Amino acid sequence: MFYLKKVLKPELFHGHNKKKDFFEGWYFKLVDQAEENIFAFIPAIFLSGDSGDDEDKSKSHSFIQVLNGIRMEPYYHRYDVREFKAARDDFELNLAGSYFSRDRIKLNIDNQLQQIKGELKFNGHKPWPVKITAPGAMGWYAYIPLMECYHGVLSFDHGIEGSLLIDGREIDFTGGRGYLEKDWGKSFPEAWLWMQSNHFEVARTSLMGSIAIIPWLKGHFRGFIVGFNHQDRLYRFTSYNGAKIEDFIIDNNDNILLKLVNKDYRLTIQARADAGTGLLYGPYKNEMIGNVKESLTAEIAVELVEKGSGKVIFAGTGRNSGMELTNQERIIDD
Repeated sequence: MFYLKKVLKPELFHGHNKKKDFFEGWYFKLVDQAEENIFAFIPAIFLSGDSGDDEDKSKSHSFIQVLNGIRMEPYYHRYDVREFKAARDDFELNLAGSYFSRDRIKLNIDNQLQQIKGELKFNGHKPWPVKITAPGAMGWYAYIPLMECYHGVLSFDHGIEGSLLIDGREIDFTGGRGYLEKDWGKSFPEAWLWMQSNHFEVARTSLMGSIAIIPWLKGHFRGFIVGFNHQDRLYRFTSYNGAKIEDFIIDNNDNILLKLVNKDYRLTIQARADAGTGLLYGPYKNEMIGNVKESLTAEIAVELVEKGSGKVIFAGTGRNSGMELTNQERIIDD
């Protein structure tokens, strides 16, 4: 019963009974109203495998990653595992004096790397819908207990109130927009593309897309989850709902063309990461490795067309976009 509850509430911490070979992290993206400040905050825990030696055990820790998307400055604040405390029945996380939940974060980071204090409140969340037959972005794959990595979209878009004092500079995020997702499991994929934007010309429009190499039985497959939320309707293009990748090209300059089709619609995405990227850490097998290149200022052009009539439902470009592209040769050739 507890396992089913966690599947139907992806925002919950899934690691209460985990001792090793596990990670879990939540990704808060914040853009102020003037779009002059873009930050990502990632509270997380990493539990290493247990080989019996002290070096391996010392790899386990909790942390808060911070990425300044304008300056492309990444920070990694490492803490003891014991400083990570998560509720069982709701998404409430206390980590080294900072607090994270769906509706609020309160930051208290004070060390030689960085000083951040303040509180933000969130409102008007738009999560990927959760149903018994399709519990969130993972669909029925969420019920498979041996997946390498699980993903949850907790809010495509929401409002922000409050301010943060970051290294002596007060930033007012009131009126800005936020995004919230999470990952958990044993390891990040060996190759993936991730894109996200909730800053389009037309209000109530947002995109989240991910393509990754997924281990499956004794082999693997290229899985994808793409959700385009427009005017309070979610258009799904996923591996599990019959959608197909019609075209997928990444050139030598990391320009991306992705065309997806489902029974009724065709979604075309053209994107390119901004020249500036910050290097984040990600879990790989038994170690946190700093090789995740992330941009928070990419642009993503999107066109959604109704197949039968040829009607263009939406065409526009998302700004302040998040993008990660790792091992692109592997993900294209699969």
